[in-house]
Amino acid sequence: MDTGEKLEMIGRKILTVSRNELYLKMRFLDVALSSLAFVMDVGADGLGTDGLFLYYHPQYLGGLYREDRIRVNRLYLHLVLHGIFHHITRRKGRKERLYSLACDIAAESIIDGMQYRCVLAGRSLLRRETYGRLHKELKVLSADKVYRVLYGLGLSEEETFRLEAEFRIDDHSYWPKEEEKKKQEEFVKMDGEKIAAHRDMDALSQYRSLADGTLDALLNLLIFLIGGIFIVRGELTVGSLYAFLSYSSYVMAPLSSILNLKFILTNVLPSATRFFEFLDQTEED
Repeated sequence: MDTGEKLEMIGRKILTVSRNELYLKMRFLDVALSSLAFVMDVGADGLGTDGLFLYYHPQYLGGLYREDRIRVNRLYLHLVLHGIFHHITRRKGRKERLYSLACDIAAESIIDGMQYRCVLAGRSLLRRETYGRLHKELKVLSADKVYRVLYGLGLSEEETFRLEAEFRIDDHSYWPKEEEKKKQEEFVKMDGEKIAAHRDMDALSQYRSLADGTLDALLNLLIFLIGGIFIVRGELTVGSLYAFLSYSSYVMAPLSSILNLKFILTNVLPSATRFFEFLDQTEED
């Protein structure tokens, strides 16, 4: 194995550890966290994404991980948030530099609002002042709204540079330019497919729950009707009927699990895969 392959392997391991650490605290981001394929790029200015791939400079990533693994987690989540909120494809004629800054501020404000240890970090004075300044005019710091405020403030070159030094932590050079319509359409299409797949899974889950509940209710109704007939005939007591109902639940629950085994495994396998990947990581000294 040559040096390049070793660096690529180490980079992938670091990103996988970061993804798993985020997943353990933010399972609601399962699809988003696993949507980016890792690509080593020695020309990258740190880490960046085009919405389809996560590009990383191996030396930068390794140094950042040795210095502070929480910063790697924050950077990974920062990139994912750019994709979730479509920052990559929504510039639409806005000033590129100011729009990029607005997207970074919006992403960082979300991360700074989280109380998970895997992304918890102190806020600088400039960061606190910036959030306070924006919250005077905005309830939610979305990229579009932050851009409007920044544009209205007429920031000087020095002020813009200071904010970029504070909030810009990833490489935006991978973001498709407005003339690259084909790449933007590809990103939107793939993102739509992921959302549709997630929606279908949620719909299937609701259908399964409804079917289970309906079947359970019908069986109980049938038992009550037949039991009532036997009680009227004097062939069964109320206590016996209640005991039969109690024991029937112990039979129906395992049967329902067996019938829905395929669906349950579909939900469990991705999480189990990430869990075992996490367990396979080597311990740090």
